[in-house]
Amino acid sequence: MDPERLLNGIFWEILTTLKVKTKAKMPEERWMYSGAIRNLSDSRGSMLAILSDRAVCGDEDPSLPLC
Repeated sequence: MDPERLLNGIFWEILTTLKVKTKAKMPEERWMYSGAIRNLSDSRGSMLAILSDRAVCGDEDPSLPLC
């Protein structure tokens, strides 16, 4: 998958979850959405770290998979 599309997708999921969290009434709901936002943020950070490592190593070949 294209790394840029993946990062943008995660970003939009974070924004969507934040919007839903602001409308949540119960503390348990807010806590659940906070966990989801944290997981998505961690995933985005991991992807950025992988891409950064690839850039440092000079692996700019787009045919190479990310994993």
